[in-house]
Amino acid sequence: MITKKEKNIKMNFLNRLQGSLFYPGKFFSNIKEKSPYQSVIFFVIVMLIFTFISFIFDGINGEFSGLPVMSSFSLAVLFVMILVIMMILGVIVLYLKTLLLYAFILLFKIELSFDKTLILRSYTSSPLVFAWIPIIGIPLSFIWSIVIEIIGLSRYAKISVSKSAMVILLPLLIVILIIFLIFLFALSIILNSPAGFLIKDLV
Repeated sequence: MITKKEKNIKMNFLNRLQGSLFYPGKFFSNIKEKSPYQSVIFFVIVMLIFTFISFIFDGINGEFSGLPVMSSFSLAVLFVMILVIMMILGVIVLYLKTLLLYAFILLFKIELSFDKTLILRSYTSSPLVFAWIPIIGIPLSFIWSIVIEIIGLSRYAKISVSKSAMVILLPLLIVILIIFLIFLFALSIILNSPAGFLIKDLV
């Protein structure tokens, strides 16, 4: 039996998607949720949409051509497995991203609880519905989610846009720096290995 709360989530999904995507200032200024339940459900639905459309387009583009010929039932099972894995990984990443952002919220002494930070992160995932678009989808989704997060945190926590930008961009820059340093470290190991001499000769 569908409860009134669950029915309300389904009815309001498109409104929440439209608001978080195109009117983030107004949307995050009017959030009254005390529990992250609805926002996490929103995130899961967005992930489902992204995974479903990506799966269909991968099939159309022949991404599964290397697999053995599969029956409709086997394909359905594969699709369900992909959905489940994506949902689990998606929720794990959502909580990790929330934890990272919350650490910087505490660092900057912003009055926002972990639950509210999770609500913010969940709704700023809305650009994922565009991530399936070839070539431009992922960068567009990534950039727009950052813009929404900056606006959303500013309105939700009632802080300046500049302070919000610092809180959002600083951990992102740190992660990028760590990845870059790991890449340089890996590259130095490769170049100092026997294979590295071959690469140097080719260059």
